[in-house]
Amino acid sequence: MNKNLTSASLRRLAVFLTVCETLHVARAAEKLDIAQPALSQQIKALEDALGVKLFHRRKRGIDLTSAGRACRTAAERLLKDHHNLIDEVQSVARGERGHLVLGHVGSALAGRMFPDHLQRMGLRFPEVQITLAEKSISDLVTAVAKQDIDVALVRDIETVPSTCITQRYVTEKLFILLPENHVLASRTGLSIQEIHPIPLIGFQDTDEVGIAHIVQTIAHKNGLSLEPTWKVTNIGAIFGMVHAGFGLSIVAESVTALLPAGLSALPLSEHDAESTLFLLWNREQVSPALKKFIELS
Repeated sequence: MNKNLTSASLRRLAVFLTVCETLHVARAAEKLDIAQPALSQQIKALEDALGVKLFHRRKRGIDLTSAGRACRTAAERLLKDHHNLIDEVQSVARGERGHLVLGHVGSALAGRMFPDHLQRMGLRFPEVQITLAEKSISDLVTAVAKQDIDVALVRDIETVPSTCITQRYVTEKLFILLPENHVLASRTGLSIQEIHPIPLIGFQDTDEVGIAHIVQTIAHKNGLSLEPTWKVTNIGAIFGMVHAGFGLSIVAESVTALLPAGLSALPLSEHDAESTLFLLWNREQVSPALKKFIELS
């Protein structure tokens, strides 16, 4: 390290600024609670490091030279930056500042729990920047495993990579979407047997994850096979296709709060017709901000 930089240490700059405030060596020494000779040595060492005179020594005190005034401006800026650096680093370490990439399935934003969670995070930690990324379940699991996403909300996963951790977020009843003029729309609920003959519209997830897997499991218990005839990428497409009469769809209860005109929602009557949202994160990528987010869930 440059010897002059070491000699012009932050400590000496702080001492120098105190002398600037008082323009009196004895009062500055008293304010800093150090001996006057020690303070004078600090100032001389700073002047030697910079190669300039910082003060005019006069009979009735001292005042700043032109170089001293320039040094005062630069020192004030440097010490402020140093303070800001410490504050920023400590804020990040406390989880009060940073950046989180939050992945989620589309239906996660349909209910109130996830939006309320995001709102609490924003109110408690306004300096944590949050980026949302909507993806399929399989893509979210891959992104978390690769550390491209900090945490994700995924549905009904049974196995995850060994580097990942899951935590239950919320469990919801499954509902059947159908046109409100459908012959079955007046019922209070429908079983898997009753909807089996009707084409099913689902999401483009693999059969091993998500609501599609739950539905298949229920169907198999009843000696049936029920796979989507149509697969789409978002809830809006499901609404449109159900409304157009292409078939029905099975969704989590929170989605029913978003139903457009012309659609009805009936509960799937099987007792195990439930879908669970999980928080998923990589144990090797747990920032302080992520800890705060998980604690607020």
